[in-house]
Amino acid sequence: MDKLNDFARSNQVVDRKIDTLIRHLGLGNDLVLDARLGYYWIHDSFRVYLTADPDIAAQRIYKDISDGQRHEDGATTINQTILSIQRQAESTQERYFRDYGIDISNTNMFDLIINTDDKTPDEIVGSIKDNYRTWLRGE
Repeated sequence: MDKLNDFARSNQVVDRKIDTLIRHLGLGNDLVLDARLGYYWIHDSFRVYLTADPDIAAQRIYKDISDGQRHEDGATTINQTILSIQRQAESTQERYFRDYGIDISNTNMFDLIINTDDKTPDEIVGSIKDNYRTWLRGE
């Protein structure tokens, strides 16, 4: 992932292709989309922002790396994983502000914000479904 972020930082073709795909997918389709800028391109959508404490996120990622479910260049310890996450977050924040004028740390445009620190995937999905149904009713 670090290599892709490094490439995208200096070559906008990656972001532009993803942007085009997201806009296309959002045209009249019912879908669930995991994309940092999905809300930016698909305006009439239910927008969910998932957060996690950086240490908990690093532990989850490191466990996936240790279990062979994920590969991160240079992240062979939990501390290296934390540093990798920080570098990626800083790079992404700078790139999105430069290219789109968006502060991705601003969560005001989201309909639902869920801190995932102490929640299971099923709890998160349940919360999203419940809040989505409420959003559809316009409440």
